[in-house]
Formats: sequence, structure tokens, C-alpha cells
Amino acid sequence: MAILISRASGQAKFPDGAGKDAVLKVCGQCHPADILLGVGKSRDGWAATVDDMVAKGASGSDEELQEIVAYLSKNFGKSTGRKINVNTATLKDLRERLDLSLKEAQAIVNYREEHGSFKSWADLRRVPDLDIPRLEAKKDKIAF
Repeated sequence: MAILISRASGQAKFPDGAGKDAVLKVCGQCHPADILLGVGKSRDGWAATVDDMVAKGASGSDEELQEIVAYLSKNFGKSTGRKINVNTATLKDLRERLDLSLKEAQAIVNYREEHGSFKSWADLRRVPDLDIPRLEAKKDKIAF
């Protein structure tokens, strides 16, 4: 479930560039900026996400939608090296971006739903069913 945020607070978290205004206009109406910070998708992945959001009611011109896909691909693509936020990442993103098993990714989601956001590695170590040494090897990919 997305939390509504003001455009001003979202702007501070989005890199400047072509397409930023379209993202804030079309996507920022329902989604907080933080939702993108831990996501890294290919251009095709972002195109599919934008298509899905349009099917769910998002509206923008064809030009805006193309700008959005280009902007997200450039700034939140797989190759951007952005970290995945374990507090906001989807089950799918945890599995794919951290190469976790379904059981491990589900354990993270379940734990944060029951106990709140992770603030540090100490919190993440409390999650049952995680291979902590394997996960710590990916420390540079994880944000809290």
C-alpha cells in the first residue's frame, strides 16, 4: 500500500533529469519516492510496470509515459547500483535483487510486518530462516 507524500518531499529524492517532472506528476500522485530507491529494473521491466500502473488507472500522455520509462530505467535501472531497501522492497525484489529463496524473502517481509522497519543489521539478524553470512556478503546492496 502506497503512502501519499507531497511533491516537494518526493522531489528531493529524485535525481534531476529529463522525465523527472513526468514521474512526479504521474507516479507521485500515489507513490512515495522511497518506493523506487530500492528498485532496479531493466527498461523492459519499467515499461511493464508503467503499463501495469496505466491499467490500474494512472494517466499520462504517451510522451509522458515514454519519459517515465526512460527516466526510471536510467536512474533506477539494474545497472545503477542502487541499494535495495529491505523496509520497502517487495517479496519479488528481495528474491531477485538479493538472490534469496522464497522462504528467506518471505521471512523478511513477515518480520517487518510484525516488528516494524529494520534500522540496522542487528535487526535483520533477528529474522528467522535467513542465511546471515550469505546475506552479509551482499551488504553493499542493502539499505535500511
